[in-house]
Amino acid sequence: EEGRAFLREFLSDDGRTARLTVFVKTGGYPEFDAVVPRVEAILAEELPGAARTVTGAYSLILETQRLLLATLRLSFAATVAGIVIVLFLILRRFRLTVLALIPNILPVWTVLGLMGWWGVPLDLATVMVASTTLGLALDDTLHTLVPFRRLAAHTGSFESLLTTVERNAA
Repeated sequence: EEGRAFLREFLSDDGRTARLTVFVKTGGYPEFDAVVPRVEAILAEELPGAARTVTGAYSLILETQRLLLATLRLSFAATVAGIVIVLFLILRRFRLTVLALIPNILPVWTVLGLMGWWGVPLDLATVMVASTTLGLALDDTLHTLVPFRRLAAHTGSFESLLTTVERNAA
């Protein structure tokens, strides 16, 4: 009777659903994915025919991470395409657009490449850092190129460059 009273705490009022809490060490989805099938196998043996759903904040975070990583290449490509369009609208020359793109993309590729070389796994935090770095690089590029282009028409390239760098550094 004591055991049944304990189990009733995990059952819904109608007795048709139950909640099972499994504590796992904090880790990535490979560790989590190794635990889930074992728990589901035990539940299938103990409760045949019962429906099971993995829930919880940790599983949601890991699923979000999995989806972000799965779409990382597509997201990065779409972001670069957007940056190319913005830079081309500002610069109006393909060669200048490519030259302006290099300092925006190079830091992110370098960091991600070094992480891969050193065996640092991509996760939610590293993907967000890459996105933030790309955004900051583009912001700096725009704050430099737009004033430069405006001034260059009146003062020449060299004077425009000096004035733009001086204003941005202040």
